[in-house]
Amino acid sequence: CGKAIVASDIGTLKNLVKDKVNGILVDEDKVGELSNKTYNLIRNRKLLKKIGEVNINEINKFYTWDAVNKNILRRAYNEDAPMAM
Repeated sequence: CGKAIVASDIGTLKNLVKDKVNGILVDEDKVGELSNKTYNLIRNRKLLKKIGEVNINEINKFYTWDAVNKNILRRAYNEDAPMAM
């Protein structure tokens, strides 16, 4: 938990990972970009910490047992309630 994500900007990944918010997106056609962006992320401690904090907050908000349970109960008693995510 609290780690940065480095992912290719393909398929669902480009919808889940927001560049420099909760991770780093890499152009799928640029192999060298993966190592460059990973290296730059490691060297940029401020960004690395910020991304880690965003990811911890998201996990606590949506993916703890308590949060999942609340979503299930909300859906069970209110069909129109959207699932959080």
